[in-house]
Amino acid sequence: RIEDADAETIKYLCEFMYSGTIRDNRPWENTENAGHLLQAAAKYEVHSLVRWCSSKVAATLTNETVAEWLILAAQIGPQADALKSRCLHIVAGSLAEVQATEGWQRLMKNKGVMAEIAPLLFQAISPAQPKKKQKIRAAQ
Repeated sequence: RIEDADAETIKYLCEFMYSGTIRDNRPWENTENAGHLLQAAAKYEVHSLVRWCSSKVAATLTNETVAEWLILAAQIGPQADALKSRCLHIVAGSLAEVQATEGWQRLMKNKGVMAEIAPLLFQAISPAQPKKKQKIRAAQ
């Protein structure tokens, strides 16, 4: 018995595992369904479904939802790195708008996720400039 996912999520997970696709569009109709499927795919290590869910979600990110997805992508780990990277790109480009969301407030309270993503976010906002080589003067 699987108690941490609803029946519909498990149905889609099984459908993908047996057919390599999900014919129904319902998992992508709202962020809650997509999030449940992404979490189940990560938990049961269905890596190709994690990548597919991440790709689908990345195409629908908004300033309003991006912080929530960034939290989830960070919690999932390396399987969701592409989604995390896309989230960071959007946050860096629309920081003021994202900071006004409830998702951003939740992100700020999540110390574990913040410790992981803060350096990545700083890098996305202000990429390091290559160091210029200094000319070495010969001793006279």
